[in-house]
Amino acid sequence: MFDPAEYEKTVGRYSRPLLGYCFIRLGRDLHSAEEVVDDVFVALFRKWDKLDRAADLRPWLYRAADILIKNRLRRRAKDGYSVSLEEVLERDASPTPSDVDKYFEERYDDERLLRSVADRLPERYREIFSLRYIDGKILSDIVGMTGVPYSSVRRRIVEMEPLLRRLIDETGEENRG
Repeated sequence: MFDPAEYEKTVGRYSRPLLGYCFIRLGRDLHSAEEVVDDVFVALFRKWDKLDRAADLRPWLYRAADILIKNRLRRRAKDGYSVSLEEVLERDASPTPSDVDKYFEERYDDERLLRSVADRLPERYREIFSLRYIDGKILSDIVGMTGVPYSSVRRRIVEMEPLLRRLIDETGEENRG
């Protein structure tokens, strides 16, 4: 079963050394290294219940980072490593809805319910949740408003998903009952 405290401890323990490793492997490109590290921890989050956490997670984390680094380097070579800011913003302006976006649309359009859920979230998720799901902001807007890196905003949204489903169902049941 997912244990948020154990997950956070793992992220805290490995994020800095993993960032250094990715930074060097990606030619001292800090932004790309941060994105790879965030993607590794998103993958860890998704695989959390399937991994043997009694074993050392370090090899799994570095293997995942290596795969992501190799993919990124291949894309760089193929694309000539030039992406304009306009292209990034254009892609972000019409993001693919996440599972939680679809979950909200299918079940709830009541803003009071969403605000109630926001009040029950841990502090680190509240602002991003409110901006994303109540105000309907896209990721680049959230980054600009909060100052949190793009990849971190994306990672927090992914981390929130199971918690949001539970809180929405609980809050919806309370409001119906």
